[in-house]
Order: sequence, then structure tokens, then C-alpha cells
Amino acid sequence: MVIREVISKFPGLGNVDSVSIERRCLDREISIDGTYESSLSKRVDLVIADLLFEIANHPDFSEGDLSENYDRETLLKSSDGLRKKHGLSSLSSPKIRNRTNVW
Repeated sequence: MVIREVISKFPGLGNVDSVSIERRCLDREISIDGTYESSLSKRVDLVIADLLFEIANHPDFSEGDLSENYDRETLLKSSDGLRKKHGLSSLSSPKIRNRTNVW
């Protein structure tokens, strides 16, 4: 299976444009048209997490009968889950590590 297909089949990523997918794959140093292998699972998961986070920050869109709404909470939870799976911190809920100088 091609990496592009793996990413676009993930729930919530069906309508993501190929330019966004390709840009995130380049950021993670994987070929979008390469064959998916288990050795690439971490990087592919992180591409998916990046895309979910990006979509969660898109505004809702409506024009006439066409509307596109996002379930931001679910997208962020999915993104965070993939990041935590690989030992990375959440992007959606930053943590204060040093409270000595809050103001």
C-alpha cells in the first residue's frame, strides 16, 4: 500500500488536499508515493497527527448549501493519542513546567 493511501484513509483525512499531505510527509522525511512498511509507522503516525491538528484549527466553512464543519475535540484527541503513542507531548494542551515566574 502507498503511504498516500494510508494517510488519506485515516478517519477525518479523506478530504485533505495532496499538497498538505505531501508537505507534512516532506517534513517527516518520507516519500508520499513510497510503499508503507512497519518501519515507517512512527513517521506516518506523526504525519497523520500533524494533519489532524492542522484540520482542527481550520475554521468551519459554509456557502449556500455547502458546509464543512469539524469535530475539533475528536480531531485533537486523535492527534494527541498518536503523539503520546510515540512518546511525544500533546500539542493541544500545553503544560506549564516552571511556575516561579508566572507573571
